[in-house]
Amino acid sequence: QEFPELNYEHVVSKSPIGRRLFTDFCNESEELKCCNKFLNDVRILETERDLVDDNYEKLAPEESRLALAQKIYSQCLCEEAESKLPDHLIDQDKVKIVEDKTSGGKSPVYLF
Repeated sequence: QEFPELNYEHVVSKSPIGRRLFTDFCNESEELKCCNKFLNDVRILETERDLVDDNYEKLAPEESRLALAQKIYSQCLCEEAESKLPDHLIDQDKVKIVEDKTSGGKSPVYLF
């Protein structure tokens, strides 16, 4: 019998139980908790759906994406962020791109 690949995409993104276990695991560590929040917020931004607690409410397109992208930047990526992602996990060149695009008033679906 073949087993599916054991990677983030298969275990967490495509499996509700896998996602729940991953979330519980990440919530045990402050560093991982902020990473998990970042990944969840980016997933919401990219899919235009709020996947938290099985709430599948559709987000309003452009203005909600922009507001969420700005929130993600200010909470997780900028130097003053309260829940800043660990520096060893951040590509500063990409952070600059996010900063430029969100300050310009646009948030493409695949910004992060």
